Amino acid sequence: MKSALLSIVLLLVTTYVQATPTNNKQVRESMKFGMQAVLIAAEGKGDELANFMLEASETVSKMDGCILYLVQQSLIDNSKVLVTELWDNKESHAASLTNEAVRAIIMKAKPIIIGMDHNPAKYIGGHGI
Repeated sequence: MKSALLSIVLLLVTTYVQATPTNNKQVRESMKFGMQAVLIAAEGKGDELANFMLEASETVSKMDGCILYLVQQSLIDNSKVLVTELWDNKESHAASLTNEAVRAIIMKAKPIIIGMDHNPAKYIGGHGI
């Protein structure tokens, strides 16, 4: 009997959680927002691009809402720079892209970037944060 009751309670809780509107603006704004990007530099420009991204890291680390801005360079292909970001919310990330210092770094880096793959994501957990 206790097992059946527990199953019903779990079903009700699961149904409630799934039915909770996640499109609610206040809920969306409170969700952490992540971005993973692979930037590909022109041949011989991987180190230069990595330095631009490190400069960006120093800039955004002082901004409201920036939790993580991690820069890595591929060991397999020096032209690939990987950036992992985590922000308090999507709006904080968007605001960072309008910052004058960030815009200046983007303008410096843009001519040597020949490709980019980015993956917006929601933070769901893990070790280290």
